[in-house]
Amino acid sequence: MPPRHAQVWVRIAGTWRPGLISYWVADPGKRGWECAIEADEPPGGRPWQGRYVYDPLTIRPRPRGVAPGIDSAVLCPDLRASTGSFP
Repeated sequence: MPPRHAQVWVRIAGTWRPGLISYWVADPGKRGWECAIEADEPPGGRPWQGRYVYDPLTIRPRPRGVAPGIDSAVLCPDLRASTGSFP
């Protein structure tokens, strides 16, 4: 299934990296969704793209290009309301 909001932040080894979701996969034998994510940064870095199980704490929308952190409450207020806090 093609993504609606392709630009995301992905938390890899404690660092937020920009990525692009290329498609979503629902495996009937598993719970939840998986997504294929491609790196959206200059080449030459350590490769990290691949297929990930969706977790809203480690894969977040990238609406303005600012990595999650102090500004997360401003960028994703619905996430704070739904979870009660940010990691």
